[in-house]
Amino acid sequence: MISVSYKFAPDEAQVLRLFRIDMRFTADDYSDALNAMTLKFGNPSASDSSEMQNGFGAKFTRETRIWKADASIAILSSLCGIVDYGCISYFYAPLNKAYEDRLRATKGIASDRF
Repeated sequence: MISVSYKFAPDEAQVLRLFRIDMRFTADDYSDALNAMTLKFGNPSASDSSEMQNGFGAKFTRETRIWKADASIAILSSLCGIVDYGCISYFYAPLNKAYEDRLRATKGIASDRF
């Protein structure tokens, strides 16, 4: 694990709640992360492969897996930002949406844009 970040937001009663955990790991650990998440959550509910290209023109394939359960969502990506890192995001969807809506409102971005 390279880094972990946590996000908190107020719920309806204005009590701060943990709603999102983001983790970054070395890209070489993607298979281990996929195996661990499949063991924990079962088969992903969605999968995607997309092509990324760096500034030098080299192309890479990013694998993304998504698990949805009740109001929680977990996303595993083999490449995040740069090709050296993969990432996992785990969040509670209702509070994550409320947080993003507040963020858009403070930046003047329409909420139906996403």
